[in-house]
Amino acid sequence: MYNLLLSTALSLLVAAVVLLSGFPWVSAIIPAILVWPVAAFVLSRRTGRQVTQAMAPLAGLMQAGKVEEAKRLLHDIDATYGRWQPMLHGQIAAQLGMFDYLQMKFDEALPQLEKGTFRDWSANTAIACIHWRKGDLDAADAAFAKAAGVGGKELTVYVVWAWAMSRKNERARALAAVSAGLEALPDHALLRHLKNTLANKKPIDPKKLPETVFNFFPEDLAQQAMMRGRRGPGPLEGKLPPGARQRVQQGPPAPRMRGKMARRR
Repeated sequence: MYNLLLSTALSLLVAAVVLLSGFPWVSAIIPAILVWPVAAFVLSRRTGRQVTQAMAPLAGLMQAGKVEEAKRLLHDIDATYGRWQPMLHGQIAAQLGMFDYLQMKFDEALPQLEKGTFRDWSANTAIACIHWRKGDLDAADAAFAKAAGVGGKELTVYVVWAWAMSRKNERARALAAVSAGLEALPDHALLRHLKNTLANKKPIDPKKLPETVFNFFPEDLAQQAMMRGRRGPGPLEGKLPPGARQRVQQGPPAPRMRGKMARRR
């Protein structure tokens, strides 16, 4: 926001200089109009570089599982630059909401995600999945439709939409999601496969879905990782939500030998 105000102030200053130079007010309009977008672009680029530099440690913190430190970093960036750049506050809020979402803190994630829905398809998709978990399928459909509109040809939106509805035994809603996807992505192989699967009243095989789909079902990843137990890393390696860890399930302790059997050993 501050960048826009500075651009406007600079534009007015140029107009004032032209007027004070003795030129008619009509002559001040063109340079003022030309200065505003140039100033806005330069200031926006400057803020963008500053934000990018400030966010540099974020990836390392997430890889190390230091989610709370990553969230504090985002809060600091928002406090420093959020008022300078339009929509930056909403983008950071949506990212903070996704952190909570991936940690399955859905009630905490929802208000944050709702601040960043203007251009963020992932935030809208996560909101849809929260409504889906609560059983409000109409609200979920509306949020999925908004995510599809924002994401354009983003395949993940339609696949998550269809799979979520099929898991509620809402085959008609799932087919509608796939049909919407085929309108955006005609003849896409996966969408055609999902349409045939649903039309034949068969369950969707999650193994055939893209990895990005599972980012919106973190409870499934956590449950599957826990079930894997001591079998070691597998296809879920690297897919767990930030800050989550695989829990190794220990088997029951071996029985102790007593009496003659123990002495023989």
